Amino acid sequence: MEEDRMKTLRQCKYTSDASFFVSNYCFCHKKKADFLNLNPRESTGTGYVVEINPHEGLYLSYANWTPKINMERKYCILKKFVKLYFLECGDITLIQNGKKKSTIQHGVNLYLNKPSSGRVLYGSMTPIRYVSILLHEEYFDRISMAFPKDGLSLEDAFLWISDDYNAPEISKIFMQIRKKMIEGITSSMYYESKILEVLSLISQRHQLEQHNYKNTYLVISQDELYLLKSVGNVIRQTPISPPSIEELCKISTMSQTKLRELFKKVYGIPIGKYIQQCKLEQSLVLLSGSSLSIAEIAGKLGYANTSKFSAAFKRQYKKTPSEYRTTT
Repeated sequence: MEEDRMKTLRQCKYTSDASFFVSNYCFCHKKKADFLNLNPRESTGTGYVVEINPHEGLYLSYANWTPKINMERKYCILKKFVKLYFLECGDITLIQNGKKKSTIQHGVNLYLNKPSSGRVLYGSMTPIRYVSILLHEEYFDRISMAFPKDGLSLEDAFLWISDDYNAPEISKIFMQIRKKMIEGITSSMYYESKILEVLSLISQRHQLEQHNYKNTYLVISQDELYLLKSVGNVIRQTPISPPSIEELCKISTMSQTKLRELFKKVYGIPIGKYIQQCKLEQSLVLLSGSSLSIAEIAGKLGYANTSKFSAAFKRQYKKTPSEYRTTT
């Protein structure tokens, strides 16, 4: 039986996350309307994954499941694709052949398959929730023909690798997609409009970062740029309790004055404002994905009171937290 399973696995052509859940983890699967519903076996986990294929080469997934045991997924994928995903929570480690292992960060992540092989590790008893957008070459071919001047080919996408796309406006779109998938909405027009919105924002951010880099490369070395990116990633991963300025100086091996100066050159805003942006981005997840009251969210994010949180939220998103919650 195991030999038959491995034979099926080798023959399984990767098209989406469902390929792995069915072949590697033996998830039960059933088609309902336009959604593919996947559930882990009782012995290995609880929860579910849903997937929809609104257009050729485009797959959207929403996962909300908890492994009961440590799980490992080996992969060897021989085709190029781009995967964007918003990880709300989960203990997930990626080990690519020839590279150091990396813990998948909460928030918006970008994965480019070149092709490559490696392993994905899921930690036991830690809930995994994410929204995933998987784009194959045929989908990029379609949108690059429709919008030839917008830099949306697969080749363009593979230039995005060094950029930080964990931005509030992008996170918000992932939350909107999640809401519609949970509600069972199957509108291909809706999903495709959101994908184009995400890709447009990412393309714009990439172009802006390239412009900023050209203006700063004379004063910032590649090593310094790497360290500054590390500082930004640490803040992004711990928005509720971000490191102190002293800890950030240790990470960057810079003095406070130099760190503050170069951080602003690279990110366009001071460290303090970047931390506040990350807190507000985390509030989007808490407002749409938890039962916490607005007062509890304000306290969790370190605001002195609800009024200060609401004022900061409205400055950023042009609506109050309660208005946002009612529309997501």
